[in-house]
Amino acid sequence: MLRPRSREFRSHLGPVHGTISHLVVRSQFMGAPDGAGDDLTEIGFVTTAPAHQGRGVATALLTHLLALPGHRVYVLRDIKDTNAAALGLYRKLGFTPYRRRPVRFARRAGFSEYVSMKLEQPG
Repeated sequence: MLRPRSREFRSHLGPVHGTISHLVVRSQFMGAPDGAGDDLTEIGFVTTAPAHQGRGVATALLTHLLALPGHRVYVLRDIKDTNAAALGLYRKLGFTPYRRRPVRFARRAGFSEYVSMKLEQPG
């Protein structure tokens, strides 16, 4: 289990960047989504190097993960609403949005809200 320690973040990254990084890691990686059961798998931070985008790498990876036994419900949390490639890929694989979360000051970063998606496979 991931147990981030703020002191370690600050010692490696400095007081400001360490504190910010610690807060981000805690908010993104600690705790399960509401209503999580034993059959839930959260998939996070799917990314493909720019030189390999558009070649089916992420599709192959996710297809492999979704075929593994032991899990039935998959979630992807907090995808930027402007990330059309990711949203399109997840829709193609059967994920549907289940929550939209407006983000304060997100427009400055070029997006409006986070979209969370879910896929429930037959049991």
